[in-house]
Amino acid sequence: MQTGSLSLEFGPKMQTGSLRYFKRLPIKLKRARFGVGTSSDAKDCTRSQRWVYRRRMAAVVPPSVLWIVTTQWRAQACGYAGDPNARTPHLDALASQSINYTQAVTPHPFGPFARAALLTGIPSPQNGVRDYYDPLPTDARTIAHELTDLGYATAFFGKWHLGSRDPAAPLVGEAHARRIVPAEQRGGFGVWEGFESGFLLNDPWLHGTALEEPKQFVGYQSDVVCTRAAAQLSNPDSALRGQGRPWFAVVSLEAPHPPYDAPAAGVLPRAVELP
Repeated sequence: MQTGSLSLEFGPKMQTGSLRYFKRLPIKLKRARFGVGTSSDAKDCTRSQRWVYRRRMAAVVPPSVLWIVTTQWRAQACGYAGDPNARTPHLDALASQSINYTQAVTPHPFGPFARAALLTGIPSPQNGVRDYYDPLPTDARTIAHELTDLGYATAFFGKWHLGSRDPAAPLVGEAHARRIVPAEQRGGFGVWEGFESGFLLNDPWLHGTALEEPKQFVGYQSDVVCTRAAAQLSNPDSALRGQGRPWFAVVSLEAPHPPYDAPAAGVLPRAVELP
């Protein structure tokens, strides 16, 4: 199961005057700040310049970050990539003003391994996920832990696929979809709402921080997950944004993934164009 991801940053924002001041800084100090100068660049600036610079840069508000993760989505299967069968107008619009990392690939061909590597920065099996049914170790340090230490509020929405699962249960169905992921297996995210797996692309079961027991929601899975995530991200008083801190959120979608016969909301079948 290849896992693709999209990262969006919201910000950064500076207090009035900070950006103007940065433009007036000696070029050597700016080079040292961004790691492109020599080790002596910062030393060549006066002590007062360095002190004021540090105070000004401390006023920079860290950007909020949104990761959108999909499952089994090949890179060429987008309209902007030239696929005539892919109807992705919103991604096409985003791509027109974005950087497309065409050589970025998933680190593993199966979902749990790729997800563990994405969250920890460590490939499998070194991150503790050795088998398809292995949960992410509870002591694994993830990006959620790192950003929490930097003052971020964190949240995860959607498919987890890193909890404990019953190998004897059917891969497709409610057994895995309704399996509760305990708080200690949620990778350190402050807000968590999702499901383990199950491949129910319609009418998903969700549980988490505010839903102690799995609850079924009517609708196409991606629509349900995105709608509930958007409610948290857009509400300044939500559990995520109400903390008044920059936030990091992951929206993890199970689609596009077998069974492909699950109809997507608002998408009508049409003939496939073959090369």
